[in-house]
Amino acid sequence: MSYLDLFCNYIQCRERLNNKAVITSCSHAFCMHHGNQILSNELMCPACKTPLNKNKYDLTCADLNPSEDFRSMILAGLRPEIIIDIAHRAISFWSYQIHMENMYHIIQYQEWKKKHSELQQVHETWKNNHKIKINHLQQRVADLEKQLQYQAKISEELQQKLHEKNREHTTTLQKFTSLKHRQLSESAKFSMLQDQHPVGNTKNNIDIYSLEKNSEFFAVPSSLPGFHIGSVPRHKKLHCVRTTIIEPHSLFQDGDKTCKKKTSTKINRK
Repeated sequence: MSYLDLFCNYIQCRERLNNKAVITSCSHAFCMHHGNQILSNELMCPACKTPLNKNKYDLTCADLNPSEDFRSMILAGLRPEIIIDIAHRAISFWSYQIHMENMYHIIQYQEWKKKHSELQQVHETWKNNHKIKINHLQQRVADLEKQLQYQAKISEELQQKLHEKNREHTTTLQKFTSLKHRQLSESAKFSMLQDQHPVGNTKNNIDIYSLEKNSEFFAVPSSLPGFHIGSVPRHKKLHCVRTTIIEPHSLFQDGDKTCKKKTSTKINRK
């Protein structure tokens, strides 16, 4: 595109004119489409609304790329002052067209500058809003980092407590295992004694001895394990039984149960 390019002066068209154009006496140029509209409708310039007269050379169709024969013969025979006057008017036409083109670009520049100012204002508003959001998010990130540090500290304390509880649990399990082995050992010894000295045929009770004295009262020997020393009437037959009972005992807080051996002595009178 050159600064000497000719464009249609119809503002909605702005078509570049290359071969032919409709030229008016008011120094405006139009494409053939809009030039034919001028001829078919009212003879009035669409750019400046100047009335045109077809018979007075107010409207003409110009060849923008004339042939060599046309160029050599169009001004032949004319006096120099006429040629200079024609050239002056032609140059005035081009000066006016260049001025119109500059005015068009100035108007376009002002419109684009106005749009640029509006867009810049929108951009500044958007920038300030997002800057506020970024500051808010940064503050939130800082708060979350503090919470993370606090949670990490709590987690470390809980891990230490868990380690202590595991150590206590291990110690308790060791004690429980030791007591269980001890209980099993005592039960095995008691079973061996029962096999060596069987007394009675009861399933759940083990008869230790059955005594009957001629005297009115007799004393229970204190050497027998599991018995209290006391007096029993003569006319009652004393049947002493030592019973082993396994009772559940809650040892841990988590619901695990173990068993505790309870040994009691029952005195039956028959």
